[in-house]
Amino acid sequence: MIGFEMKAWGSGGFKQKRAAWSEGSLMALKVLALAGSFADKGKQGSTQKGALSAIEASFKKIADKRFAHICGLGLDFALFIRGDLNFKYYFDSSKSSAQVQSELYHRFLSETDKIGDQVMIYFCAIVDDFVTRNFDNSDEDLTLTIDIDL
Repeated sequence: MIGFEMKAWGSGGFKQKRAAWSEGSLMALKVLALAGSFADKGKQGSTQKGALSAIEASFKKIADKRFAHICGLGLDFALFIRGDLNFKYYFDSSKSSAQVQSELYHRFLSETDKIGDQVMIYFCAIVDDFVTRNFDNSDEDLTLTIDIDL
C-alpha cells in the first residue's frame, strides 16, 4: 500500500477513520519528474521537481504547527498507539506544551526513525477532533486509541 490508514476510537463515543497517500507517493512523483527532466532538458521537468519540493516543504510546516498545537491543548487523557507503532503516552495538562512536545516526539522516535509529515498531520487532526469532542467530558478517565497502518 502506498499511503497509510488510521483508525481511532475513544471516550465519548469518539470514532474516526482516516487514510491518505504518503511521502512515498510524493517521492515517486519526484522520480518521474526527474526522469522527465533528463529526457527533456527544458524547464518543465525542473519546474515539476521544484513544485513537488515546495509541496514537501509545506507539509513539513503544517505538520510542525499541528503537532505544536495538539501538545498545548490542555486536556488530560491517555493515548494508545497501536499497529505499526506501539506506545502509550499520557497527555498531562500540568505539563508545558514544550515538555509534551519533547516527550511525545521522543515516543514516536522510539518506534520509528522518522514519521512522515502526512502521517503526523492526520495524527494531529485525530487528536484535535478527540479533544474537541471530549473537552467538557469530566465524568471518566479519557482514553484515545489510534491504530496506525503505515
